[in-house]
Amino acid sequence: MEAEGFTMNSVMNYAVVIGVLNPEFEPFANPSVRKAMAHAVDYASITQAISPSLTQPHHSMLLPWMDVYTDEIPVYEYDPDKAKALLTEAGYADGFTFKNLGTSAQGVT
Repeated sequence: MEAEGFTMNSVMNYAVVIGVLNPEFEPFANPSVRKAMAHAVDYASITQAISPSLTQPHHSMLLPWMDVYTDEIPVYEYDPDKAKALLTEAGYADGFTFKNLGTSAQGVT
């Protein structure tokens, strides 16, 4: 966007919110549980609801403008049925409870 005497630079993908599941502790020591968590979250809908003009779902903690970025990583599509099947396979057919500790930041749309 430009106006007389004013230029706005736009930087996309300037921040990342990361969810980390510590595999040193149950139930996250089980890879099926971690995969189930990845399939259980509808990142696209969350992104659209929170800040549709500033953010987009991404499948890596690295951003495309970083030198070490690669898009050759597994992508876990939102699939609640697959998440349930993976939890059942891992022995958590009735689910489980865990405490999520973290911080929160708000964006402006």
